[in-house]
Amino acid sequence: MQDDEVLQFAGEVDVEEVFITSSQNPSNVDLTNFMVEFNLYEDLFSPTMHGDIVISDSNNLITELPMIGTELITVKFRTPTLLDVPENIIEKTFQVYSITNRTLNNDRSQFYALNFMSVEAYSDNAVALSKTFDGNTADLVSKHFEMIQGKRRVDQNRKTGLVIHDTPHASQIRYTSCYWSPIKNIMFIGRRVKGAQIGMGDFIFFETNKAFYFTSLESLIADQRTVGVFDEYVYELQPDSIPRFNPDKYGNTFPSSMTRIEEMTVPKVIDVLDGQDSGYYGQVNRGYDMFTKKMSENIFDARQQLGNFVRTENGVPIPSDILLDPQTQTQFVSYNSGLYNTYGLDAETHDPKIMFRKSYLNSFNQFKFEITIPGRTDIEVGQLISILYPAAKTKLGDETEIDDVFDPLLTGQYIISALHHTITTERHVIRAEVIKNGLTKSLGEVK
Repeated sequence: MQDDEVLQFAGEVDVEEVFITSSQNPSNVDLTNFMVEFNLYEDLFSPTMHGDIVISDSNNLITELPMIGTELITVKFRTPTLLDVPENIIEKTFQVYSITNRTLNNDRSQFYALNFMSVEAYSDNAVALSKTFDGNTADLVSKHFEMIQGKRRVDQNRKTGLVIHDTPHASQIRYTSCYWSPIKNIMFIGRRVKGAQIGMGDFIFFETNKAFYFTSLESLIADQRTVGVFDEYVYELQPDSIPRFNPDKYGNTFPSSMTRIEEMTVPKVIDVLDGQDSGYYGQVNRGYDMFTKKMSENIFDARQQLGNFVRTENGVPIPSDILLDPQTQTQFVSYNSGLYNTYGLDAETHDPKIMFRKSYLNSFNQFKFEITIPGRTDIEVGQLISILYPAAKTKLGDETEIDDVFDPLLTGQYIISALHHTITTERHVIRAEVIKNGLTKSLGEVK
């Protein structure tokens, strides 16, 4: 904590640096006084970040610089009282790729949006690989990432890092890249990884405001359930009307106003038809081996496999009386076919991993909520948080049982799947999407 700082209100932010670098102009131009709003998007299921910065330009920078859509924008934001270290700040150089929504006001000032993406995404879009790759999956992912890895800041030599979980990987792979970009190669590898401990094919590649990650959701959840949640958030209409439990957490400590959910929407609690149609509850793989000429069939029933799922909490999220016939979700697969990068695969090793991945990733589509919270620069997607959501029928009193205070479906541990940071010189606000695949109270039993 910075000894000489005080957090004056929830969501306060220090805009320490915002400048633009142009190949047409040797000097950086400070945009701090021109910035109206900065939006940054990060998503667990998107490989890179993107965003936009809205500019109020009364100096005609867009022409004088000039801005032509290939500039670099460097930002540094920090929540007051947090130490100025990489894990506590948002600091990165982004690549501008377009200029949109340009309007001229009567007072001769103009507004426009500079749309940007990670420099790694910009580089990836211009690389096509046509060759065969062979080796350990973790090594191949590192090799592809190095092809596009960019500087963290344009004025420094430090590069944005890649964190690979559950190493050393137990999986080897040989395949041919058909003019795929490095990121597409990484996504292809992610569907075929087996980690050292618990990775069963649910590996994903994504970027947060701190680093890139190649990890399984299982690893993300398991690691954090061991050390504790990032923080505890409370949905309350009146400030400090619900007690905090102060669970084991690894995030920075803030006043209770920083962990109060300002708005919460619940677009989906459970959707049985989606669970059936997506293959979450059950599925069948029928295959044909092009080499041995043998047919195969593998059946996946999530109710029987749920004990192998690493969940955000232990409660079973599948109702016990679900109607299910896995054969309604049947897919056909060919093996040992060089045309489809399946040479060397067989149904016995391929099908369980593929079906597990499909079911496991879809298990997070059932409980998906959106919350608005005060912004903080130490937060990133992939973190596990606890949410307390009050039961609608119960008011907190001296004799109220604590188990009756909170909704058993909405209260619990969630993984942050998406963050939309909105930053102005006045305040930092976050719109977050949170998901979970486990409950505090079971809806059924594991078979």
